[in-house]
Amino acid sequence: GSAPAIYLGLVAPEKFKGMIIESGYADAPSLFQRLGITIPQHVKADDSLPINNVEKMKLINLPLLVIHGEQDNLIPVWHGKKLHSNSPIEDKQLVVIPGAGHNNLMAIGFVPYFSAIAGFVNNHLD
Repeated sequence: GSAPAIYLGLVAPEKFKGMIIESGYADAPSLFQRLGITIPQHVKADDSLPINNVEKMKLINLPLLVIHGEQDNLIPVWHGKKLHSNSPIEDKQLVVIPGAGHNNLMAIGFVPYFSAIAGFVNNHLD
């Protein structure tokens, strides 16, 4: 979900009031590298591919909520932090759920997870 959300926020920001990224990745090549797979440079440079979310994030001026599990072993938490820090908008929030992994954010951090989403949605409705 993070790649399509970031892409849509980039190409059609007028259609959205804000963006919520949950357990998103900053760049796919670093994830593939952890698996021993190297992405060729010409593929990395292709902006049409959902590879480099952090570069796209630098161009998006939508209110942003990033939620990530502190113990995420699939997409490490630094990805979420990097997406958050590279957003140029001041209206942004990063919620790191202690003890949560990639697929158990709601179960481990039920209250902070839903509180963050409710607060974000309530703050950005007209």
